[in-house]
Amino acid sequence: MISVTVFLAGPASEGPTLWTFFGRFHPATVHFPIALVTLAGGLELWQVIRRKPGFAPATPVLSSLGLASSLLATLMGWANGSDRKHDDVMEAHRWAGVVTTGVALAATILVTAAPNRSGWIVHAGRASLFVGMLLVGVTGHWGGQLVHGKQYYSSGAPPWLSGFFPAEPLGGPGELPGEPGSPRASGKVDFEKEVAPILEANCLRCHSPLAKVEGKLRLDTRVMAMKGSENGKVLLEGNPAGSTLYSLLLETDAKDRMPAKAKPLPRAEIETIRRWIQEGASWPAGIVLKPPARK
Repeated sequence: MISVTVFLAGPASEGPTLWTFFGRFHPATVHFPIALVTLAGGLELWQVIRRKPGFAPATPVLSSLGLASSLLATLMGWANGSDRKHDDVMEAHRWAGVVTTGVALAATILVTAAPNRSGWIVHAGRASLFVGMLLVGVTGHWGGQLVHGKQYYSSGAPPWLSGFFPAEPLGGPGELPGEPGSPRASGKVDFEKEVAPILEANCLRCHSPLAKVEGKLRLDTRVMAMKGSENGKVLLEGNPAGSTLYSLLLETDAKDRMPAKAKPLPRAEIETIRRWIQEGASWPAGIVLKPPARK
């Protein structure tokens, strides 16, 4: 018999629980509050533009449904993060979701308490909905970074916006971060001779079938590497800035940087990974990587 304690607990040592499984449905529910709260706020903005004194007829229903879906999405989101590494983006996303739900609660109370009144209660209700619209956007922004990486925007920025969103976090042409004047290697990167040893020595301890696969990411074969992790793809051919396999090597925060609990990779090795991805992340058929032998 499954107890309530097991359901509510985080991931047990023997594996995931119903609580973590419940959290996996977060992506299926999170878009409802985004749509409902935004639509309610949009209707009230239209009321303001039209100089109407009271709430729009649909606002009480939309705000109530938005609150209900916010509560469900927040609860599922909290469960979804119970077995994952917590970094600054994760914490910002989780708590922004909680604050958004609180604002949705306040807006619903104000809107449903006096739907036919005017005056301060309408102004307060509308202000809550407008803040809710802003918060669902901010929360979604951090959610997008969790799924697609911190350079999600920069990876899709057109050239004329490169000054605001640099395409690659490098020091400049021919340079590595913090290493002015370091020349880039010439010639195409050889995966088997240059990239494979780096991945085997630094990544396979955590990302191979012989390890407790972190983030459900395996890097022992091309198929598994291109499949990505539970957060999405980690390799985008021709796009190092959008590939978390590369961008996490550059993190200044040791909690986020890869490889985990280790010194940063030498800049030359980071540059090799960058060039390999930039050139299309070729991985010849039949090459299977193996983790280093345990000492």
